[in-house]
Amino acid sequence: MYLGNAAVPVLCLLNFASSAVADRSLRHRKEGPSLNFGEDEDDYIVVFKDRASHVTFMENEIEAVNCVRHLDFINAEVLRLSNADASQWAERDDVLIFEQDQKVTAFSEEVPHGIIMVEALDIDYVANSGVKACVIDTGYGLGHPDLPTESHVEITGFNPYSDGRWFVDGQGHGTHVAGTMVAIGNNGIGVVGVTSNASMPLHIGKGLGDDGNGSNSGVLAAMESCVQSGAKVINMSLGGPGASGAVEEFLTKLENDGTDVLIVAAAGNNGDSSFSFPASYNSPLVMSVAAVESNGDRAGFSQYNNQVDIAAPGVDIKSTVTMNAGRDFGYTSWDGTSMASPHVAGVAALIWSHYPSKSVADVRTALECSAVMPEQYGDD
Repeated sequence: MYLGNAAVPVLCLLNFASSAVADRSLRHRKEGPSLNFGEDEDDYIVVFKDRASHVTFMENEIEAVNCVRHLDFINAEVLRLSNADASQWAERDDVLIFEQDQKVTAFSEEVPHGIIMVEALDIDYVANSGVKACVIDTGYGLGHPDLPTESHVEITGFNPYSDGRWFVDGQGHGTHVAGTMVAIGNNGIGVVGVTSNASMPLHIGKGLGDDGNGSNSGVLAAMESCVQSGAKVINMSLGGPGASGAVEEFLTKLENDGTDVLIVAAAGNNGDSSFSFPASYNSPLVMSVAAVESNGDRAGFSQYNNQVDIAAPGVDIKSTVTMNAGRDFGYTSWDGTSMASPHVAGVAALIWSHYPSKSVADVRTALECSAVMPEQYGDD
């Protein structure tokens, strides 16, 4: 079954992009492309070659043309011309630049299909609910324009290794995972996360280095830092083929202590029924997440076994990333159970923020009961 019922109306926010016109777009004197004029009327930006030429035009010709807008600061006018007249204007010696006044269009901030599938935008995260999320990964691209910073909400972190910093993601994986969980909505750029109002406190455990690799002991130390920070939900889009007795002991201790924390982990990308850890630990605190495509079918790469609890979108998931060893920021689409897991972790935090007194067992049950059962498996 895949996560389904957790979506707010998609907000249409303005950004600006020029709609390029191939044939009659720009004329730089003697250098621009040739202009192919039709029969329609259009608006054109006319930049005169100097101030004197502009003044001469204004004194002698302005009354004879349809002037749409004055652009005196660049010695230019916007003229509405028939295309027959425009062809003559394009050859005038007193004109420096002659170009079509291209249309500028508004487009929506993109809501990735995974966010729509899990219906995350139907409800908002409740600020000050005390529900904190933790991401154990390659770090966090602090400063990415589409991710929360300390100016929005509390963000802390921990790095168990001697190299690197938790707030620098030299690989990009952790920032992609975090974006699926918390990318800021209603800001007119990029993408939207499951909890998109930039009010959920975060803790970052850099359990993986900037090369994307780590150790069981490093990951275990990051897990402990998440628990000590007060995180209720921990996302772990990472794993290996072997179980760790030390990690199992830690999970048992958390369970025995009554610690209310849900660990959401990626099932693995081997495309078979093998087990990966931490997803496959037999603990009520751990949820193993497989990946589905946008139509709900299992992704071919996703592992499947009797420890998988739930599935979520994991194919062509667009999110935030870092580039150039963490120095630059951007967006890209990746596949993997690593991309599926933060959908579940984000929804868990979203639900828990509305019912902060509920137990980890309650939240887990809510996730499983609200998931969509594919038709081929019936109603069981």
